[in-house]
Amino acid sequence: GRLPQWGWLRAGVSEYRRYDLDRGLWPWAPGQPVGVLDHAPVLDIGRSWIELGLDRPDWPHMSLGYEHSYREGTRSLTSWSAGPDPGIRRLLWPAFLSLDEDAHILRFHVRHEMAGWQWEDELRIQWSESSARRTNVLFSPPESDARFLAEVRQRQESFQAANAFRFERPLRPWLRATGGYLYSRHDADGQFQLEETPLALAPGMARRWRSPSILLKQTGHAGNANLIAEPGFGWVLAAGLQTDWTRQHGLGRPFFEYEFTPGDWFVQEASQESARDRFALTEVISLRYQRLRHAVLFAEARAEQESIEHFEEQLGGAPEFRRDTMATGRAWDGRVGAEVTPWSGVRLGASYRHRQRHTEYDHRVDLIPTDFGTFPNPSYSAFLRDRELRSDQVELRLAWQPSLRLRLAALYRYLRSTSHTATDALEGFDPDTFELVPGFYTPGTRILGGASDVHTYALQLGFRPAARWSFRLHGALQESRTRSALDDNWTLPTWAGRTYQLQGLGQWHWNERTDLEFQYQWAMSDFHRDLPETALPLGTLWREQLATVSIRRRCRDDLIVQVRYGLWKYDEPTAGGSNDVLAHLAWVSLTWQWP
Repeated sequence: GRLPQWGWLRAGVSEYRRYDLDRGLWPWAPGQPVGVLDHAPVLDIGRSWIELGLDRPDWPHMSLGYEHSYREGTRSLTSWSAGPDPGIRRLLWPAFLSLDEDAHILRFHVRHEMAGWQWEDELRIQWSESSARRTNVLFSPPESDARFLAEVRQRQESFQAANAFRFERPLRPWLRATGGYLYSRHDADGQFQLEETPLALAPGMARRWRSPSILLKQTGHAGNANLIAEPGFGWVLAAGLQTDWTRQHGLGRPFFEYEFTPGDWFVQEASQESARDRFALTEVISLRYQRLRHAVLFAEARAEQESIEHFEEQLGGAPEFRRDTMATGRAWDGRVGAEVTPWSGVRLGASYRHRQRHTEYDHRVDLIPTDFGTFPNPSYSAFLRDRELRSDQVELRLAWQPSLRLRLAALYRYLRSTSHTATDALEGFDPDTFELVPGFYTPGTRILGGASDVHTYALQLGFRPAARWSFRLHGALQESRTRSALDDNWTLPTWAGRTYQLQGLGQWHWNERTDLEFQYQWAMSDFHRDLPETALPLGTLWREQLATVSIRRRCRDDLIVQVRYGLWKYDEPTAGGSNDVLAHLAWVSLTWQWP
């Protein structure tokens, strides 16, 4: 609503309900159905807001808003439980999480222009409270017959505040400067509690872990300055510099309690602390030349220098450790390309992008405190030395419009990404001879972490056969293949497959007040692998179809009514039919413009 001569007022309420699956994805046993919960997880998500704005001539534009959001109910988990049959030790039974969250947000925004300066400032304050509870039936240890009911309770209270300031100033008719500064602060306090209850008489070790207080503090500063120049002769230049610094500190005091025999508890108290400082400097430059008759050339580059100091310590827990690591990283991202219009109605585009990031690790302290003294830690993560990520992307585009009634567009994109990790030689014991072998776990060389190849093909068609008819058709195919240094069927097999998409849209303008629309979508993704029956299935195969029809009627100049009906079908053979859906969808919308 408008407030005459002053501004505006916005307010609203929304709520929806999310239904999760109440069943597992795989059969519990050969010839048996999948596991089913005793209730369907349902989560209610709601939001209400109000915002008041001041919009008077020659006054600063200001707005003040408040928002409240919540989530309450249950939702399904991906960490599953042991089923009712203790003879089958696979964790395939579905589980759920009970959730209760409340968040409050207060916002203030002001924008003004004076003496050629444009500036704005935005303040956001948020405080929230959440509690969660989940239960799982587990085998502890996993290969034993001891079954436990594990119940986890969590609570968290947090406060966040952030203020962003931005300015813009024309220095010359062809030169403009912009900049900004952001300050943020986050304080949180949480609690954690885990309790296990034996469900079988078989021997096992019950746990009771708790931490009455987990503290987290984080502050951040970020600032940037930019110049945008258009000196003429077809050149456009933009350059920017940004620096940001973040410091966070975490502290906890947990209690680890173990029950080896009924009624006999062993209590272990520990202290945990973590501190992390990050500083980054980013430079960006962009150049564009558009003086050529039928072409536009562009080049962009981004460089980043980053340093992270990370200290973490656990005393009294299992295992005890103390680490102080310095990570230094350098990243570079460059892109060049051209847009060419050789003939009327034809447009060609080509671009190449290269990204690379190299990170080196200096483990200044990596120790294991014990009752017999402090010893260096030669294993994880001290044996990691550096990591390199690299990706190359080539993209080709074609658009052709031979007439006002027909338009064609095509796209091809190829992306290759690789990662490599360098380590120290890590010795270990041969499981057959029990002899100490240098380089048993890692040889101390640079090895392949992963390699991915993605091909994308897309085609789009737009057609208007008559004045009142219009059609659009879009199709896409994506081929992906990912492999690692360990490429076999049981460890990290090659992940390969295809995804298909097809979309069609037809519109008929019946008259000046009535429009009809027809839409059809089809998609399929096949990444599944055929493995022996003794192994869990890997990958997925799914198909989806959606068909809709709608009618839109302008009853009056200030009133629009739209009715839409759709049929949606989804099937996933690799899930044994548990995710298959056939749904009827209906929408009715009313738009009324208040004078």
